Amino acid sequence: MGSFWDDSAAAVRKTADRVFLARFYAYYLASFYTGGFYLPADYEVGEGTVYRIRDDDPATDDGVFYIERALLAIEADGSQWWRLEYYQGDDRISYEFRMAPDTKVTELYYREGGGATVRMIPAKDDIAAYYADARTAAEMPSKARAKERVKVGAGTYQAATVVEEGLDDDGRAYRHSWWLSADVPGGLVQYVQSAGDDSFTLTLNAVTRDNRFELRR
Repeated sequence: MGSFWDDSAAAVRKTADRVFLARFYAYYLASFYTGGFYLPADYEVGEGTVYRIRDDDPATDDGVFYIERALLAIEADGSQWWRLEYYQGDDRISYEFRMAPDTKVTELYYREGGGATVRMIPAKDDIAAYYADARTAAEMPSKARAKERVKVGAGTYQAATVVEEGLDDDGRAYRHSWWLSADVPGGLVQYVQSAGDDSFTLTLNAVTRDNRFELRR
């Protein structure tokens, strides 16, 4: 029976790891590939940004949460170490990960609440789907409008607006709007996405400094 229980425990751990990996990529794509475009992550080491994300559906009781990302280190080959945190009320998940120059995640640490730190090495089949349709900022639609003043939690910025509109796979009209400024790490001040009656808003809530490793030792 020992082998059976060992195998069962290993299967449970593998399933749990894949759940955490899927959650990580949801937060990762929201903050690094906002709106489906990879925005230049021109942070200084130690700099971080906190984004407030609000589901604009009035029927959603817990529609506000936060995602924080911070650049922790840059390796000789150009790989970057980042911290990514999700929090909503008392629910908090922390990640630290190594991002290769092609933006693929090659090593990951995570901790939920006050639990133990777990290290993962994503397999190729775990990561392939997350990058298949990714686009870069250079491919963003050239619909930048005159700069406008945008007030968010982190302050007020002069930001250029870029808009993408079209029809989704279900035939619903969608609209993506980015407010971009070189005055903030990562360049993103605000993002609004709407499709049909669904919409959410992402705004820069704070800029942080002196961020350091907490999970990777």
